Amino acid sequence: MKKGLRTILVFLISAIAITVLWVVNSFLKEHKFIFYATGIEDKAFLNATWEMSEAEIERANSTELEQAKYDFFALPDTQYPKVLKMSRYKSRIQNDITIWGHEARVECAFFDDKLFEYTLFLDGFDADELHQQILKSISLKYGNGRTQNSGTYLQNMYWDTDLVHICYWLIEQEPTKQFSSKSFLAGVRFGYKPMFRKIEKISEEEHLSLF
Repeated sequence: MKKGLRTILVFLISAIAITVLWVVNSFLKEHKFIFYATGIEDKAFLNATWEMSEAEIERANSTELEQAKYDFFALPDTQYPKVLKMSRYKSRIQNDITIWGHEARVECAFFDDKLFEYTLFLDGFDADELHQQILKSISLKYGNGRTQNSGTYLQNMYWDTDLVHICYWLIEQEPTKQFSSKSFLAGVRFGYKPMFRKIEKISEEEHLSLF
């Protein structure tokens, strides 16, 4: 009788332990803690690093990312590497932040829930001031940029290093309810080149194995 009770007790303890481990593991996996964390050492923005997951960025920057209103990865003319399941891409937005003294938002691009690109969008009323602030901040870290054919842009520049490709543009905005007077919009896009190469390799391997 005692042996039977001991067996039942051992079984119950084992079942509880397995359940607890499963719950803990599911929590760690969902929120990308410890060995499920994907971020690497290379800094992206604020406290976030490249290849961080959405959950990791939210923790690192004490924010909540919102789903983008549009899915630009699904557009036919998207410049991102084509993979068989384009749903592996996703875009998230951080609003209500101030960068270089200007209202801004950050649009983060993920592949397999790993950050590989982000774009800063900044609004301002003085084009020269906005340009000088952005140019000074980027040049201090990445050196002198190169000017591209401006076209309809007031400014259009890029920087290229071993790790990141940076594009910067500045345009005049049409008057809106929010900005009735003349205003300007600047965009600064940072792309993590090692991650782009990984995605390109995945795309090539997928298409080579189609037939």
